Amino acid sequence: MDTRGYFWRFDAQNLTANTTYQLLLHAGPIPLCSSWPLKTFPDPNADVDHLRIVIFTGSGGHRKKGIFK
Repeated sequence: MDTRGYFWRFDAQNLTANTTYQLLLHAGPIPLCSSWPLKTFPDPNADVDHLRIVIFTGSGGHRKKGIFK
């Protein structure tokens, strides 16, 4: 999302509702980190008891690159 390529946004399409997927970031063929699980929302017509949402907006930037100090 930025001109230096440090921040990303994902637009994953055609995912199945209430399904866990593994997100893995790559720089070419090399993984940048370990994968982590992400689960899609329940189907809009599903009868659910609760919904838990976690939002992580960042941890302060990349120290080596000097984006945030």
